[in-house]
Amino acid sequence: FGNVLDVVELHECKLVYENISYEDYTLPKMSFEDKKNSKLVHQKDVPYTLHMLDAEVEVICPAGWWVGEKGDSYIAFTRADGNIAIYYNLNFGFTKDDVLEDLCSVAKDRMESDLYISVSVGPQMDVFDTYEMVRESGVEAFAYTEVKNSVLRIQVFDFTTNRAEWALEDVLKRVYIAE
Repeated sequence: FGNVLDVVELHECKLVYENISYEDYTLPKMSFEDKKNSKLVHQKDVPYTLHMLDAEVEVICPAGWWVGEKGDSYIAFTRADGNIAIYYNLNFGFTKDDVLEDLCSVAKDRMESDLYISVSVGPQMDVFDTYEMVRESGVEAFAYTEVKNSVLRIQVFDFTTNRAEWALEDVLKRVYIAE
């Protein structure tokens, strides 16, 4: 017969606890292979610092997210449910005009592949310029600003909204640029 999945709705119920034990339980240690393949989902907000020469930026990985990639000048966070991913890059020798030119080129390529509905320059958000690429299933939002002799570029894939300012609002609140 195979596996059958039934959906049950409970409107009123009584929960009965049986066989409750208060004895300590020791969990087995994870194997090396399990540790290597596991992801640490942060249980509280955790700061990370990006460096590029004399430019420094602190970004906060929120509780319920995990770090996908990490280096001195870049880091990627993914929400535990996989619906939002954020990439931070601190690049030396770029200007905001260079980033905008690159985004326009990327947008043109993606529009030709029919993956995107629209692209546009977004609103100014604090010190960040923004750019959005609206997809059928969400938005790819960008924010960027100059930090000393570098540019901080933030890329957000958000499958819960189709508006860049909504995707970027909370992300930009967790970015601290060193003076």
